[in-house]
Amino acid sequence: MPNHREAFPQASNLFMPTRLTLTLPPEFNDETVEVDQKRFSIGRTPENDLMINDGSLSRRHAMIEEFGGHFNLTDCGSSNGTFVNGLPVTVSTELNDWDVLTFGGVGDILVRIEGDFSQAEKHGDSSSNIFARQSNHPPPAALSSGTNRFTLTHPLIAVAGAVLIVVISGLAILIYHAQNANTKTPIGSKGPKPSPNKEEITYTTPTPSLNLNTNTSNPDSSPNANQDSFSGSDIETYTSNVLKSISSDRAPYLTEKFLAAINAQVERYQSNSSSLAEQLRSIKRVLPQLSAAAKANGLRVPTVVYATLARIDRDGGRGDPVSVAGGLCPVLSRMNVLFGEELAADTLLSLAAMEEGADLQVRVTKQARGPESVTTIRSIWYLHEHNIISDRTYDFILRFMAIGVISQDPQKFGISAEPLVF
Repeated sequence: MPNHREAFPQASNLFMPTRLTLTLPPEFNDETVEVDQKRFSIGRTPENDLMINDGSLSRRHAMIEEFGGHFNLTDCGSSNGTFVNGLPVTVSTELNDWDVLTFGGVGDILVRIEGDFSQAEKHGDSSSNIFARQSNHPPPAALSSGTNRFTLTHPLIAVAGAVLIVVISGLAILIYHAQNANTKTPIGSKGPKPSPNKEEITYTTPTPSLNLNTNTSNPDSSPNANQDSFSGSDIETYTSNVLKSISSDRAPYLTEKFLAAINAQVERYQSNSSSLAEQLRSIKRVLPQLSAAAKANGLRVPTVVYATLARIDRDGGRGDPVSVAGGLCPVLSRMNVLFGEELAADTLLSLAAMEEGADLQVRVTKQARGPESVTTIRSIWYLHEHNIISDRTYDFILRFMAIGVISQDPQKFGISAEPLVF
């Protein structure tokens, strides 16, 4: 397979890439998808920006990130790997025009990057001329001109006809996409993108299932009676909702390990539901005060509420919610300025820094000198595995996340409290 980085070394310097598209192989109808987000996720489940319905892909398989007009591809710890021109992606890799990608067992995905060729023209040389010089093939057939007329050769007529067909097809595709601009269709499946809340998804490596009995009034009832079953996809949906509520991230990055850890924390709360139920009821009574404190400090209300509940829970249920929130907000606000909240990982870093101290930023920066991508390094689970944050801080984050999951519908988890609505 040719390496296009070597074939056209000069072309990439002539323009800044502004638009990237992926063309899927024939088994997926040669569909072309534009990478239209700064962080564009690819995987086999519906919450991804590009859903490829193939069992060889992981739930969150890969991520394309745009930085200053350049596109970097990162593998998200997938089971079957990500490849560029046949080479495995082990670190963040910049994509170039004509690269060929493979996600798991789905290959021959063509990268096209459109750019501004004005800089090349200023130098008196277009990229097409460069391609022609470096090609061993003769130039294509051209129009031969007479005095006042043109003569078309038979091959050229065929080429012109093919071009006309391509143009007409392109216009049809543009009209189709304009009519369906607000609907994402998963690749490899029929119909509109399914809702994660309604679609039961089977994973290759499933998260441990929760099987929670919501009939708390009759402890002697059958284990299968009045019982909601929570699969890995349910927990993932609830977790994703939490991360979206505390940041501007529309495609939060989740790993199997982190979901399993949140799942385990949810089960611990379910086994001792009375304590959390009381805390949820207590916090609901003072939501207006907590909302005011959050807004006064430039914070999102869910972030403050979940952090307050996590702190009270970790301290054995001690503390007045308003007082606890009043102590957390100023510190969390300073950390929020430091780390931001564009991505869910940023907000979780702010929460970790509230526990660890502002020098967490220095420790994260030092870690960034290694081969791992920035996205990986800034994740809480990575920082915990590499002893950059303590077990106590990681435990606080897990409590924060599990409480956020449960508070969306406590009674489904067997906890006698009303949902928290912000």
